[in-house]
Amino acid sequence: MTGRETTLPGPVKCRPHHELPDHSHEVPVKRLPIWIVTTLLALGVLLTWGGWYDRHEAGYIPFVLGVVWVLFALAAVPRVFADD
Repeated sequence: MTGRETTLPGPVKCRPHHELPDHSHEVPVKRLPIWIVTTLLALGVLLTWGGWYDRHEAGYIPFVLGVVWVLFALAAVPRVFADD
């Protein structure tokens, strides 16, 4: 050894797969609350409207972000009515 190498105090051991914590008892979230999707839609509409209104001062980026935000919120609407 030249003095630059580092050595570990022993062999590094990883836990086997069967010793990992079991999260199978947790229930996944399947439904979104309607207030979250409504808020997303309202913010997206406001951003789209404001972006179009101020497009000459701020450019088209706020408008495009508003459209993307609305599309994202509309994509979440089916999860509001999903079966558990």
